[in-house]
Amino acid sequence: MKNEHLNFTFFSANIHRFAPHIGWDKHEELYKQFKAFHTVADKWETKVNIKTSGDLKKAGILTVFHLGNHEILPVALARYGLDFDILLSRDVYKRFAAVLQRHQAYFQRQGKSVNFLFAEENGVIFQLKKSILENRHILIFADGNLGSGDHRAKMLPVSFMNGKLWVKSGIAFLSYLLQIPVYVLLDDMRKEELVIDIQSPIEIHAEEKGEIFIQRCMQEIYDRLATRLEQRLFHWACWASLHTNGMFKEESQPAEVEAGAQLVCLEVGNETYLFDKSSYRSFRIERQIP
Repeated sequence: MKNEHLNFTFFSANIHRFAPHIGWDKHEELYKQFKAFHTVADKWETKVNIKTSGDLKKAGILTVFHLGNHEILPVALARYGLDFDILLSRDVYKRFAAVLQRHQAYFQRQGKSVNFLFAEENGVIFQLKKSILENRHILIFADGNLGSGDHRAKMLPVSFMNGKLWVKSGIAFLSYLLQIPVYVLLDDMRKEELVIDIQSPIEIHAEEKGEIFIQRCMQEIYDRLATRLEQRLFHWACWASLHTNGMFKEESQPAEVEAGAQLVCLEVGNETYLFDKSSYRSFRIERQIP
């Protein structure tokens, strides 16, 4: 019960930060929809409908998000006939080993060769170049959780809905380094059919400098996600974890509670805090309130 209260509190604060037009009184129902939508279910036999807005002949980066169908996305894309490898961290591979091994078993049964490439390995750039030369796409989750270490240097701010996110810039960096397009894939379950919209590619402009392209590319990726979420906010799994996955930049906080604060009492370990959902500020309670 305590964890559920904590989860809802941060979910509500995250929603308010990026969608303040949604009233506080609507958050509880939205959270119920969120939990129901992201309940684990086996969708491996789901019918798949893939729509493309451009030519996929040139190998590039297949950019996907956690929109409730992420477990079966690699299977669906392989079934469609795309050749690709998957770039991920070793930490993610360990945590989701059972699912990823099931993926690999499926690929082998279908005669597909899909390699898991680990971002931490020194030679990963050469492995990525090899994949591209073999006309194989690279599948990357844009909103995946960060691993260990300081990733702030690899992150940059983008506008997102009514706020700002700090996002990993690796997709745009690799696109520029390897001179390959970025394909944004937006998936949606409609009437028991998984629809995957492979959007028009994000490509490097002639004589465009690296830092300009990287910012533009990441902004466009998250603009497309925001459009996808306009009517179905609860489809994005990251609403529950934005405060833990590095997407918020820490800012100095005033010491006083301001008017309009949405205060919630939270117990973290042996300490008690007042958390203001409207401003994301917390205040440690020094003594018991009578």
